[in-house]
Amino acid sequence: MNRLRDACERNGVELLLSQMGITSSIYIGPGSLCLSLAAEPHTFNEFQ
Repeated sequence: MNRLRDACERNGVELLLSQMGITSSIYIGPGSLCLSLAAEPHTFNEFQ
């Protein structure tokens, strides 16, 4: 978690933490991370 927090600080990204919902914790399990992104309108590039 420290690496994520440090990377956010270096790049001017606000990191907001919250408790994982029951549905996510059941389906993806303990020790997992869920990510949500809120950003200005932009386009995504497919990298596959």
